[in-house]
Amino acid sequence: MLKLHQRLSRSGLVLALGVAFVIFEAGVFPYAYTILGSAPLDLKLFYSPAQAYATLTAYGEQGRALYRIVELTGDLLFPIIYTLLLTLSSSLLFKQAFSPDSRLQRLPLYIYPVWLFDLLENICIVTLVSRFPNQLPGLVYVTQLFTLLKFAFAGYGMLLLAWGAARVLVRRMGRSSRDSR
Repeated sequence: MLKLHQRLSRSGLVLALGVAFVIFEAGVFPYAYTILGSAPLDLKLFYSPAQAYATLTAYGEQGRALYRIVELTGDLLFPIIYTLLLTLSSSLLFKQAFSPDSRLQRLPLYIYPVWLFDLLENICIVTLVSRFPNQLPGLVYVTQLFTLLKFAFAGYGMLLLAWGAARVLVRRMGRSSRDSR
């Protein structure tokens, strides 16, 4: 898995994933969320069942239908894009920051669960929206758990990116100061 992952860690693929990420973040999702009128459950860290159902009620019938469509289309593709972007860009930086035989090369692999938790969160949200107005408070708590785990693993990925970038920068600065002597 590590070897395949490292072969995929190429700047061209990372750039393409970055472009796709920007398209979703700057175009697709803002448009959909403007129609909904408020932040979706996917982006809320903490909410009670009452708050979740108040949000779904506020969306109205058309808003809930749109939310369901977004969850079943774009929000199935987007987690793949951002998971690969985080893992492959971290791996690309780690290849430059650490020796090839370092155990640290495996750290970007541990970002992948973010995709699973995002997918499970989406399944739960689609179920909540599809069963509306029936309320499933237990499922709201499970959904929120998946949301928190998704954010935790995404945060881990961002920390790896920052660490890898800082390490590469320090190594390059060290080389340039040696070269200027």
